[in-house]
Amino acid sequence: MNPNYQEFRFPQIKAHPWHKVFRNRTPPMAIDLVCRLLDYTPLTRLTPLEACVHAFFDELR
Repeated sequence: MNPNYQEFRFPQIKAHPWHKVFRNRTPPMAIDLVCRLLDYTPLTRLTPLEACVHAFFDELR
């Protein structure tokens, strides 16, 4: 960490809802997968194996 910026605080940013990020035609399961992959908390974030068995990929199995 840079000793000159020890007191810097990042501004709080409001979450942007996924339905505004993706097009209306995006499948809900795709949005769920992305949301769970990008979870900030590592303990609740999907692992690669969990992502592979997500319902979004059911039609490929």
